[in-house]
This record gives sequence, structure tokens and C-alpha cells, in this order.
Amino acid sequence: MEYEIVKVEEVENRIIQIREASVMTDTDLAIFFEVETGHLNERVKRNIQRFPDDFRFQLTKDEQSFLAQNYEHLAKIRFSPIAPYVYTYAGALTLAFILRSDRAIAVGIAIARAFENFQRRIHN
Repeated sequence: MEYEIVKVEEVENRIIQIREASVMTDTDLAIFFEVETGHLNERVKRNIQRFPDDFRFQLTKDEQSFLAQNYEHLAKIRFSPIAPYVYTYAGALTLAFILRSDRAIAVGIAIARAFENFQRRIHN
């Protein structure tokens, strides 16, 4: 099988710290997985037992506003009536598992490497 290349650095640049957790937004993950955000969240709802609270959580309005103001690529979430979900490392990898495509495999590998790099960087 050939996988489309997913640049680890691009994934790593979308990891953010919130509530003392390293996470990625549903919007960013949907872009990497090449699916609509609504489709991604619908798949999660169908597999909700795979997503305990430490894998995924919904942002508060204040957190949503903070991210929109401080991360240029997230500016559009400021006006979203529904606060985004964010996914921890385990949640992002679980997404790769439930989306089950060649693209999801490639993104899952990039996510694993990106989170590892990110953790090394913040602890140094």
C-alpha cells in the first residue's frame, strides 16, 4: 500500500496546549484526514464508547475565544455557535482507527510522530 505523505511538522504545528493537555482541534484533524469536520464528529458519535473524556473534550466559550484570538489558523472558530472538540494524542489516534482509510493510516503515523516531537520540545 502507498500512503500519501503527511508532513509531521505540519501536524506538530497544529498541536496546542489547553487544560494542561496537548491537543488538536476537530477542525485541524478533519483537514489532515481530508474529511468534513461534521463527518469526523458524526463518526465519533457512532463510536462514542471509544472516546472517554481524556481522549476528547469540548472547549468552553472562553477557550474557544482564546484559541481564535491566539492561533491565526483557528480564527474562524470564533463565530462558531458550537464550541469545537479537541482530541488528545490517544483520541487523535483513535480517530485514525475509526476512519479506516489509507489516508487515516498515514495521518495516524504522522500524529504519533508529531505528538512525540511536541512533548520532547515542551519538556526541554
